[in-house]
Amino acid sequence: PYVEVVDIAAADTGFWYFKDSFGTVYVDEAYPGSSRKKGEIGDLAYRNEAGSYNPNYYSPGTYTTRYTFKLHPPLEYDDEDAHLNLKLAREHMAYKKVTLVFEDADYIDKFYPHPPYLKVSQEGGRIVVSGSSGEDELLEIEVVMSISALSAIDGFPKRVENVRTKTVNANRNTSLQYGFVLALAYATPLLSLLMPFALYWVYNLYGREREYTVPRYLSTVPNRDRKPWLVNQVFTKGAYDYDDDGFYATLLDLHLR
Repeated sequence: PYVEVVDIAAADTGFWYFKDSFGTVYVDEAYPGSSRKKGEIGDLAYRNEAGSYNPNYYSPGTYTTRYTFKLHPPLEYDDEDAHLNLKLAREHMAYKKVTLVFEDADYIDKFYPHPPYLKVSQEGGRIVVSGSSGEDELLEIEVVMSISALSAIDGFPKRVENVRTKTVNANRNTSLQYGFVLALAYATPLLSLLMPFALYWVYNLYGREREYTVPRYLSTVPNRDRKPWLVNQVFTKGAYDYDDDGFYATLLDLHLR
């Protein structure tokens, strides 16, 4: 599988360049002095990178570079359906505005955008995807197509049984996971606001000090002349049993004397 560069329209005041997977740099030879910049571009650019280059740097502003690519993607198919997973971006800056247009999309049966919150609309025979994508957020489109689409896409088909069922189940799980994370993201600030009130309620219910009236006979020692160790010996097991409490009571009694 690979992506073929068909055409690049460079931004104003610059020229287009492309560095392939082998590290070979191609530039717009019609731009004066572009060939002398191949070495510099080769040092700066990543492999499989295309863009616009201005030897004198770009001034602050808005510039538009247009790319035309031909995709040769991996494809999966069985006797009834075909499946395409088109991953467009994985490591990238935040995209504030994303618009994807699929022309002549009648061959598409199931359409799953990732992230799932992207808006999908159908305009005639086109499918339009719009929205945004956060930094390093997976941006891809997964589709289940008619088997006839294999002949129209110059890709690398591989037979896989039950492609429709596998695709639908995988995306159902993805949607559930995303929904859970999204609900958690909304619930966390709410829980943070409610937590002080919840703690105050628990404190009032279980932790707050309360005043009780205790009868005098419950807060006095019945017989102060009776030694604690003697009480322990009488009421602990047998008369000849003597435990640690009796020992400590004896020490306390000696200390008080």
